[in-house]
Amino acid sequence: MGAELEITNSLKIKGKRIAFSQVSKGYPVALLHGIPTSRFLWRHVVPLLAARGCEVTAIDLLGYGQSDQPDDTNLGIAAQASLIGELLETIGWHGGALVGQLLRRHHHESLSAHVDR
Repeated sequence: MGAELEITNSLKIKGKRIAFSQVSKGYPVALLHGIPTSRFLWRHVVPLLAARGCEVTAIDLLGYGQSDQPDDTNLGIAAQASLIGELLETIGWHGGALVGQLLRRHHHESLSAHVDR
């Protein structure tokens, strides 16, 4: 894993452990990987964003990477968006840019920018 992503944090959200890494301070940017990958997808992007003054939060979706891998849980887009929205609120992420595709419809009020991959 990229050096910036090796430090893993995790929080229990709705009883499930969601893993994430946070790097640097500055303008908040949250990175969501596609399916079936992990936050490792962003290993080359994280240092570039951090060097440009961004606080980067790279998240492993439930069922992927270092997050819990439950067999009996809904891993659909709406369920993932709800978990990620709650995670971002819990860590104090208010506004910023989201790079991914899950939260825009479900948590658009907390986004100042959104980039579809």
